Amino acid sequence: MRVFNEDKTQELYYYAAEGGRLLPDKLLVAHHPKVHGAPEIGHYVTTATYPNGGKDIKWVVDIPEVEAKEAWDEYEDIQVYIPYTAEEKAKQNRLKYESRVEQLIREKYSLNAELAILRQRDKKPQEFADYDYYAENCKSQAKFELGMF
Repeated sequence: MRVFNEDKTQELYYYAAEGGRLLPDKLLVAHHPKVHGAPEIGHYVTTATYPNGGKDIKWVVDIPEVEAKEAWDEYEDIQVYIPYTAEEKAKQNRLKYESRVEQLIREKYSLNAELAILRQRDKKPQEFADYDYYAENCKSQAKFELGMF
């Protein structure tokens, strides 16, 4: 399937898949005008004559019948490349960052263990401090991996 820019004026052969999205669309290929119908035109030809005056005749078509058709447009299915806006890129980066931070934290703490530490932060300050230090390191690592210095 062919891919075009947003205003469908240029076909794209190369585009940054991570920099935008593809949306299904249609491209006008041709407009077919209305066809006015016309009856078949022809004539009879005598194929045989008999002594008693009888004849065999045959219809010969000179111009075939033309079927009437309404005007119609012919379309091709295409895809349109829509580049992400700055806001969409920022949202995607934030979601990647949050997902990576959570993934790193889960390497050491399960969700239940994390919630238990957070509930008991006042009762077990050292355990909370260790968790907090680890979580901050996970944030730094995620920023580094995603190039968000």
